[in-house]
Amino acid sequence: MGHRSLFWGAAVLLLTNTFARLLGFGYRVILVRLLGTEGIGLTEMVTPLYSFCLVIAGWGIPLAMSRYIASEMAKKQYGNVDRIKKCSMLILSTSGLFITIFSWLFAPWLVNNFSTDPRILLCFRWLTPAIFIVAVCSGYRAYFQGIKKITIIGFSQNVEQIVRVSIGVSLAMLLLPKGTEIAIIAVSLGTVAGELAGLLYIKYCYYRHQKRRPAIIPQAMPANISYQQIGQSLITYGTPITMQRFLASLLLMLQAWLIPMGLQQAGYTGAAATELYGRFAGVALSLVSLPGVFSATMSFALLPAIAECEINSNQLAHRINTSLSISTAISLPASLCLFLYGNYLCQWLFKCPEAAEPLKILALGGIFIYSHAPITSILQGLGKVKILFINLLISGGVFIAGLIILVPQPGLGIRGAAVAILASNIVNCFANLYQLRLFSGKPLNWGKIIVKPLFALLGAIGALLITKEIFTFLPLNQTIAAVSAIVVMISTYLIILRPKFSYLLLK
Repeated sequence: MGHRSLFWGAAVLLLTNTFARLLGFGYRVILVRLLGTEGIGLTEMVTPLYSFCLVIAGWGIPLAMSRYIASEMAKKQYGNVDRIKKCSMLILSTSGLFITIFSWLFAPWLVNNFSTDPRILLCFRWLTPAIFIVAVCSGYRAYFQGIKKITIIGFSQNVEQIVRVSIGVSLAMLLLPKGTEIAIIAVSLGTVAGELAGLLYIKYCYYRHQKRRPAIIPQAMPANISYQQIGQSLITYGTPITMQRFLASLLLMLQAWLIPMGLQQAGYTGAAATELYGRFAGVALSLVSLPGVFSATMSFALLPAIAECEINSNQLAHRINTSLSISTAISLPASLCLFLYGNYLCQWLFKCPEAAEPLKILALGGIFIYSHAPITSILQGLGKVKILFINLLISGGVFIAGLIILVPQPGLGIRGAAVAILASNIVNCFANLYQLRLFSGKPLNWGKIIVKPLFALLGAIGALLITKEIFTFLPLNQTIAAVSAIVVMISTYLIILRPKFSYLLLK
């Protein structure tokens, strides 16, 4: 019953995550049209610095918190659950408040040393209150994840996104006449308002949950672990996760610094470099990340599924092969659509056809980009967190070297950044797969993972070519023809592949 409940919870989470991702994507489209690619480039320069502050404030506590709460819930040690929650929230509130104050006071120094454009100062400074809010909210989300109430997490993300988009768009339209530097503050204020709304919603859900829980439970099962033990366990478990996230945030910061700098070395002006970076990060990367919602949601349920069958090698191998085959089955048609219709999507959605060139380069490696989340969850489920950090360090070195070497080349420019990201994801994917093969103890079923989806994709491409040929004789506009061709292609792909996703997930 628990597995079925978790499955339906994951299904609801997929729907809510998809809604939030689509809403966020629509928000990005509106911002690009309102602020222009230069404005969105400035906001993208703020994101890595903001993410870095969030990593430091959280320090991996939420992930450790959910893991320990789940463990104590299984033992029916409800007193320990309450104590873990209180200790974790105290740490998160304290660290979140400290990092928020530090970021506000030292914002000029942070921007001057970790950004190539000083115009993001106001945008970053008005974003800093969200650090404290996110730190506290992550604690409540970790609590509900630990007790397997994951639908609440999805709905809180929807509330957050709705408020963020509404406030962000309204303020952007209001502040736009005052100039780009002032208008981008709307993005920060929208984020703060959205995070606050998400926190209020999930806190309301928490109090409702507490009222429904029998009051006798905490008294009948008193805590048998001290706050000191809990704090030490949280920090010990969270530190390796933090190092990995710290490195990922550092790479994002270097990306936002090295790409504009490399473009300037290639001969572009500062404003032109910011605009090119805005096209790349705000348009190309946004479109590439959109299909990732499926693999990300699958990964949420994959980690405990891998951890519970670690001692059963046959079941472990089955779940690994199944999850990777599902990831590939989703990645291939998504990548093909982005590659074939990149120009159309960039023009139709963002009115920025120039972003199609790096988008197509990234789409070539979509299978490596989208497989990152499930492979990471599998290795985390196996307890191989240090391996993930080492592989990220290696692929990060490839990424930074690629940016330094390729972006300043006049013949490459922003395309060099796309190549660097693609090379980094390929190295990371193969490194993780190699380690996965070692720790799982059994070979991967490449026929199931790669051969069958590729065969189905070839048939889908054939159907697409025939459909496009037929459409040349029909009086259809470009949008209807493109959507119809994609529907035919994906339908053919699924018919040939015949994926029994529900069976695979429930088995």
